[in-house]
Amino acid sequence: LLEIQKYVGSRLGLALTKYSGKCGVLNYAVEGMMSSLGYTTRFAGTPCWPAGIDAQNYDMGDMWCNAPEDMVKAKYIIVWGANPAWCSMHSMKYIYQAREKGAKVVVIDPLLSQTAAKADLYLRVRPGSDGALALGMARHLVDKGLVDQDFVNNDAHGYPEFEAYLRNNVTVEWAAEICGLSAQVMGPLAEEFTAVWPAPLWRGCGVRRHVSG
Repeated sequence: LLEIQKYVGSRLGLALTKYSGKCGVLNYAVEGMMSSLGYTTRFAGTPCWPAGIDAQNYDMGDMWCNAPEDMVKAKYIIVWGANPAWCSMHSMKYIYQAREKGAKVVVIDPLLSQTAAKADLYLRVRPGSDGALALGMARHLVDKGLVDQDFVNNDAHGYPEFEAYLRNNVTVEWAAEICGLSAQVMGPLAEEFTAVWPAPLWRGCGVRRHVSG
């Protein structure tokens, strides 16, 4: 890098882009190093982060979520595509506290992460099959009449079209085959998740970092 400065006379030809990874102190170490060299070019935005923000805004209406401390009150926790045992250690203690009070912890991840190793139920899905799993769970809830009709009628947009899509295009067996899971696992998972409250869903970056994310 110093040789480039010597021969070119500028460091603006140096470009830096990075992704989240472990969002700890070391995540910013590379930026600090580049800043110590002087002016450099930095890329703004990533291919997946804006997509995740847009998806949450469309699905949930906003980017806001509960405080991590609220998980202590949970009766059922799904950690989907995240590894807080490594990447959010300060939040993991709340999951442990909820578990001590009787909460069930489910981890959905292609990798047997440290968080997955500590879960009550670990579901190892095929990479990129998360959407199929979510659709399969939704179809099961429709078939069993477990959809919160008051909510979808008063606080959701496009639910009739979504239900029609599920009935015409999705089966639990189809989703299970894509995910590499048993249909006998997918149904109870959906039922357990909707049977208790509060039941937070921790959606990690892993879900969207794929062509189908």
